[in-house]
Amino acid sequence: MAKGRSRISVASGSMSIHSISAAAIEAVHIEAGEEKPLRLRIEMSNSAGVFQLDQLFREKLAGERP
Repeated sequence: MAKGRSRISVASGSMSIHSISAAAIEAVHIEAGEEKPLRLRIEMSNSAGVFQLDQLFREKLAGERP
């Protein structure tokens, strides 16, 4: 998930929520966390990127406990 991943489909005219949300992700930063081991910081060019994050992380974080 990073900038450039979906640019070809958007450039070719594919305007689905998947291509638009993937294009909204500009950068992903994996950092050391303060309270948890990892912190993900995600830069988006617009809020459509939230759809992409939901699709990717929903199942992965389902077992996560506070």
